[in-house]
Amino acid sequence: MRSSEWPKFRVARGDVSNYIDVAGPVDYVLHFASPASPVDYLKLPIQTLKVGALGTHNALGLALAKNAKFFLASTSECYGDPEISPQHEEYWGHVNPIGPRGVYDEAKRYAEAMTMAYHRYHKVDTHIVRIFNTYGPRMRLNDGRALPNFVYQALSGKPLTIYGDGKQTRSFCYVSDLIEGIYRLMMSDEHLPTNVGNPQAEVGAQGRSGRRAEADARVLPGSVPQALKG
Repeated sequence: MRSSEWPKFRVARGDVSNYIDVAGPVDYVLHFASPASPVDYLKLPIQTLKVGALGTHNALGLALAKNAKFFLASTSECYGDPEISPQHEEYWGHVNPIGPRGVYDEAKRYAEAMTMAYHRYHKVDTHIVRIFNTYGPRMRLNDGRALPNFVYQALSGKPLTIYGDGKQTRSFCYVSDLIEGIYRLMMSDEHLPTNVGNPQAEVGAQGRSGRRAEADARVLPGSVPQALKG
């Protein structure tokens, strides 16, 4: 499907876990395909693992065949439930590989390993970004992550859902800052995984407003990180 406004831009639907075929020259392969919300990857555990494994293999194969630069969207979830904060790239993480959330964590960890293998063995020009918590326009209200959840429940007059004791913390990065970080990394000579997020402005569910909203406390889903900060 081509756009009349952007004649050089073409949209093609496909499943990267099965096969990727792009006619003509390719300069960049950006592999962002994966469920990323807990709501999605807990519903699609097998597909999440397949896109991290088979999808990454196929995308790397395309980059190798076309002599293109390859870019992998990974995640801060590679660190699991980290024992240090903030997390630096040399930290190997603290991950439960068989917990419910392990399908996403391990899919991305495998994808990183496959990407580095293609870089070292086939000399593919690869780049890996570990994306931390990001927010911005057009997030789904039923996304399952903290900010859209809170906005939806606040607008609906519902109690805010707080998992555990509310002491978990996150640092949030605005989407335009993330995109700039991704572009700069893609244009760089860095091949090892690189964190992109907000190293400051760490916030928790209890906040600092001086009062607490009515909350619906729930048990933490398996292996939810207590603190993620890039």
